[in-house]
Amino acid sequence: MLADRSSNITLKNLKNNSSLDKFWIEVHSEYEVLSEKALGVLLPFPSTYLCESGFSAVTATKTKYQNRLNVTPTLRLLLTNLTSDIDNICSHIQAQSSH
Repeated sequence: MLADRSSNITLKNLKNNSSLDKFWIEVHSEYEVLSEKALGVLLPFPSTYLCESGFSAVTATKTKYQNRLNVTPTLRLLLTNLTSDIDNICSHIQAQSSH
């Protein structure tokens, strides 16, 4: 079974073009037992990592001066995979003149 998987070009391409968890979900129907074992090992790590990242982000933003701060928007920014192009955003801001 493992020899078949290691010589299968389609599976190699799928593995190289996706994350490990997505790969094992995709091949679950073909390699059910192996897939379940792999997912059982892989899935706890992202959830633990995200939990620890969230805790660290809250700890970093909560100070004695910001203790009443609503952390939801801040956490959303700190934990997202998206990146922003600050220079591009700033270049499109139009200055407001005072009246």
